[in-house]
Amino acid sequence: MNYILEIKAFNDLIELEQLSAGQIALWYALMHINNKCGWKEWFTVPNQKLILLTGLTRQSIVNARKVLIQINALSIKTNGTNATSYHLISLQQTYQTNMQSTLQETLPLIKQNNNSKKKKNTSYDVEELDTFWDTVPKL
Repeated sequence: MNYILEIKAFNDLIELEQLSAGQIALWYALMHINNKCGWKEWFTVPNQKLILLTGLTRQSIVNARKVLIQINALSIKTNGTNATSYHLISLQQTYQTNMQSTLQETLPLIKQNNNSKKKKNTSYDVEELDTFWDTVPKL
């Protein structure tokens, strides 16, 4: 997992999904922990650790976790009374795939708009240019 690319993709996702501060804090805390673990596919974190890192209550963590699961940013395994196991889903791969399909849909429209525009006259009057350069201070 590429830390920087994942953060960039998550920041793009924040704009699309309008995530709350608690959901954002939880995702960043889980990224931080997984980075410290050496990017394990599944890692276990006690709620108390997440409470300390995010400032959220236990119930707020549970609620934020549900939303992150719904937007496919996270998977969990509950372990009864033991700490929950987490799997961070690569947003960079998902975002990259979504962007490619969006580009494929919009490129024909961009080309169509560009072709329909009239070309502007880009010729310049030499006298106007000379007058302009006369006003520029010399070094």
